[in-house]
Amino acid sequence: MEDSNIRYGYCRCSTNENNQDITRQINELMKVGVLEENIVYEFISGTKEKKPKLMELLDKCNVGDTIVCCELSRLSRSFKDFFDTLQVLKDKKLRLELLINGIVVDFSKDKLDPFTTFFLNIIMSFNSLEVEVTRERIKSGIENSRNKGVKLGRPTLTKEDIPLSFYKNLDLYNNKKINKSEFARLMNWSRPKLDRILKLNSND
Repeated sequence: MEDSNIRYGYCRCSTNENNQDITRQINELMKVGVLEENIVYEFISGTKEKKPKLMELLDKCNVGDTIVCCELSRLSRSFKDFFDTLQVLKDKKLRLELLINGIVVDFSKDKLDPFTTFFLNIIMSFNSLEVEVTRERIKSGIENSRNKGVKLGRPTLTKEDIPLSFYKNLDLYNNKKINKSEFARLMNWSRPKLDRILKLNSND
């Protein structure tokens, strides 16, 4: 069976309210020759062990294909998840390119060279450290806010916060010309935010 040699791109962002980051990643992949139709992206935490879109992409890859990511942290922020993903890449004899990290992991060969393995472990260690430091900072910030009597949670929305463009797209949605996902994309909102606005607008 001949090598396929198709270059696929994978982008990830923790929240779909940050579309700018996903767009940046897509642009970076296209700059190195990855076709837009071969780029997959999803909004999910890097620490999650199950990333549906990534799994779908790996499933359809053939021997010799390449997965291109902007950096290792986009692929995973968990040691277990990362090495599980590497095992899939190895089993399917795929290649992995990490643009910012400047690493090419070629599993189409029999084994990785020791330097690449060492470098991957170092980068993954820094990624895991960053996750833990961020968690501690968030936890500390919440505790400090509570001690100061600051009310935590999502800010309250009012009808005055709803932009005029919402009502234009609301007509399209009510007339079934766009679905809820398209509505959210047009507003550059997450689905949960759109649901909150729709509920707010329906209240008299």
